[in-house]
Amino acid sequence: MNMLFWIAALATGLLMPAARAKADYEVMTRNDIFFAEHDGVKLFGDFYAPKGLDKAPVLVAVHGGGWQVGNRKFYSNWGPYLAKNGYAVFAIEYRLMKPDVKTYPGAVYDTKAAVQYVRAKAGELGVDPERIGMVGDSAGAHLSALVALAGEEPAFSSEYRSDPHASVSAKVKAVVGFYGVYDMLAHGSTTYWRGPATIFRRNFLVQRLIQTAESFSRLPRSVTPRSTGI
Repeated sequence: MNMLFWIAALATGLLMPAARAKADYEVMTRNDIFFAEHDGVKLFGDFYAPKGLDKAPVLVAVHGGGWQVGNRKFYSNWGPYLAKNGYAVFAIEYRLMKPDVKTYPGAVYDTKAAVQYVRAKAGELGVDPERIGMVGDSAGAHLSALVALAGEEPAFSSEYRSDPHASVSAKVKAVVGFYGVYDMLAHGSTTYWRGPATIFRRNFLVQRLIQTAESFSRLPRSVTPRSTGI
């Protein structure tokens, strides 16, 4: 199964109220939309929308890159493609792992703020605040899953209370995560993390995300992430 199939399954089966004929909308693009500022770092996203479709379903798209590299331009092809087919996309950035940067849990808060922004600005963006989903790959899948499943946990809801949209719900209808890392404890014990180039990442993820793993362990099995071979 490829990435297109699973995105289509998400959008058609979970975000759309009913199946409809294949669309071919003109795409409207808005780049560099400011959605939050955390610890002095301004965060931006690119928005792709189907022109003429009111209250379109929307996906908040979170790029991968091992929490260290990558940017929102990863979705510069997927965004227009999905918008052409009737699904708005807000491709975002978040703080990447660097020395002296509050990346964890900061990156989770950054991602959560994007969902809150989309819901708060739904009327302006022309999207449906009740049909918000998330899509992410690798690190982006991990961050999306955390926001969707544990966004109201104290670890991810007690900071940045002065955000303009801090009181807005960050709940989403669904998440499609591609090759995401969900079980940090298991990954911390494998040989994948033993190479010299991954020492910093291992320390960052395993040592500091122990509380994240504990948060997931308290969730009912019915709402924990399911891994599907792609």
